[in-house]
Amino acid sequence: MKLRIFFLSLLLTIIASQSFAQKFSKLDEIPLNENADYKKAEKVVLECDKYLTSTPLNNNDSKRNAAEKFINKWMSGTPDYTFNIDYSLAQIVGNNSHLLGVYLAYYSKYAIENEGKADDDELMRRTLTSFIDYCKKPANKVDQTDILKKFIEQQRDSRFQEL
Repeated sequence: MKLRIFFLSLLLTIIASQSFAQKFSKLDEIPLNENADYKKAEKVVLECDKYLTSTPLNNNDSKRNAAEKFINKWMSGTPDYTFNIDYSLAQIVGNNSHLLGVYLAYYSKYAIENEGKADDDELMRRTLTSFIDYCKKPANKVDQTDILKKFIEQQRDSRFQEL
């Protein structure tokens, strides 16, 4: 009986991961032409957000690349939200596009979840806090640059509001 339950759960896991992989291979097929398309795509954006923020950085991950590309395209065209990237973020991510992808995933996630109700400062604070928390976890394989360490220290010392 235990063996049967094990194999059933293994089979369900395999099926779920395959359907998840198929979704990511078809992101380019999701239309983002009309204003209504962007609203319809929010659920997919949240799936991409979840993937990017729950997996470690990996340059060779095609799902990560597809998710980052889709979020970027959605954020660039959505009429419902305005996204601002400030200088401090550019300092933190440097040339690491995958790290920028994680930040944009949190940013789009909080914008959608708050439906434009949170002010820009609150939205950016929540985004930056979650982003720094992601960067602190060794399992996420984020290079701990000097500037990133400074932001982590400021967050720990509750001086994060000053940023």
